[in-house]
Amino acid sequence: LGDLAKRANEISPFLTLADGSSAVGKYIGWKEMVSPFDPKKILFQYELEVDGIQKFWKSGNQKIALLFDKLHKGDFVKITRHGEDRDTRYVVVEVEDEDGTVTAKEADEIEEEMAG
Repeated sequence: LGDLAKRANEISPFLTLADGSSAVGKYIGWKEMVSPFDPKKILFQYELEVDGIQKFWKSGNQKIALLFDKLHKGDFVKITRHGEDRDTRYVVVEVEDEDGTVTAKEADEIEEEMAG
């Protein structure tokens, strides 16, 4: 990313990831909201602290909601984006710390998820 894009991401209240990039954040909470693109669809907006900055990230994915449901305030998650535009898939895993350290079990689950 160029300097302007980096700065825009820094000041945005929303977590924005490029294809193949990841972010680790401390889970703060969630709220339910209506999709701005489809008023019949419900999204979940997750509140995270990323690099000491409050960020929001939206997803309507049920598997992701189930993962966040198991988290407690203060737990760390790593969000990785794969793809672009409508062909985007996110992988979200709980991690041990803000460095994104995953356990061997979590690494196996990520590998399995990416294969299927």
